[in-house]
Amino acid sequence: MNRDMDEASPRQLKNLTIFAFFILGVLISIAIFGVRQVEQETKVNLAAQLQSNLNSNISTLKYWFKEKKLDAEVISAEPLVHEKIIELLHLDSLNKSPEEVIASSELRWLRNHLGS
Repeated sequence: MNRDMDEASPRQLKNLTIFAFFILGVLISIAIFGVRQVEQETKVNLAAQLQSNLNSNISTLKYWFKEKKLDAEVISAEPLVHEKIIELLHLDSLNKSPEEVIASSELRWLRNHLGS
């Protein structure tokens, strides 16, 4: 009887070791699959958040550009501002140098009136 127990113990230990490695392999496979799933979901969520942020920024910029364009139209419609702009265009048509245009009284007036 003692001999049967001695012979059975190594076989049982071998079977137990194989079973433990099998269970360990299954658990590692499940963990790897879980990590990959979490990583994939994180990437999808991040991409969706970035796209939403981009769309929001684009909408905000479009609104801002529209407002700035309206501001420029209102300012340029002022008679005196309009006159100075026409005079600057005339200077340009006379092929004045950039330094002459920069030093012109029209541009100085526009800078003082509108801000530098």
